[in-house]
Amino acid sequence: MKEEDDYHLEIRRVHFVFCICCKRFCQSLYDEAISAVTRAKEMLSKFPNETAYLTMLCYNFGVDCYQAKDFDHGVTWLRESYTLGKDSSDISHKTQARTLRLLANCYMEWECDGWQENALNAVSLSIKEHAHSAGVYLRLQLVLMTKQTASCIKQAVDDLLHHQDCSIGLTLNAIQLFKRHQSPELLFDLRHVIIKKFDMHPDSGRLFVNLLDLFLDASEIHCAKTFAEECIN
Repeated sequence: MKEEDDYHLEIRRVHFVFCICCKRFCQSLYDEAISAVTRAKEMLSKFPNETAYLTMLCYNFGVDCYQAKDFDHGVTWLRESYTLGKDSSDISHKTQARTLRLLANCYMEWECDGWQENALNAVSLSIKEHAHSAGVYLRLQLVLMTKQTASCIKQAVDDLLHHQDCSIGLTLNAIQLFKRHQSPELLFDLRHVIIKKFDMHPDSGRLFVNLLDLFLDASEIHCAKTFAEECIN
């Protein structure tokens, strides 16, 4: 009986620390909130089942910071959430990947020193955890933004086009990325993959027109002429 009472007392203490963490976060006392998380982690060795709760608590704090455009603190909470999640069997790979995608977005918006490498590392880890199409698209966005090598960009767009959940809408968004970053020749090399993938889609004409517009807008007349002829034939 005493052991059971001690257990319940200890678990209440853990939950109390969680409550302190939430209160300090709501008060924007982030250093104190982090201290409460550190204290909670020290107590979790006895209560590993509570790790998932703390993981999601930190994730939710990260979401709140991201939405408030407080990217500095968002990075802190999301990194904490990912680290905690690695030690919890109750946190799925999909959840970890979602956390890492948001972390990458935080780095992108924050643009702190070394943000490019940190963002790329985060999104690469997310794809290893779970290759969601959103993560594959985000990696393409990042390699274009950070002006990676042509081979790296080609690999990123190839991965997107061959992803099982790559929709025509996502491909149209990718075309806009290439238009924004003025890299039409790289997408030209993958035009056959695009045509084959969406040739029978009811919106394929919209897709092909956007591709043609990309080449014309960049004054890639040869690319535009070649692509138009291939579409007709």
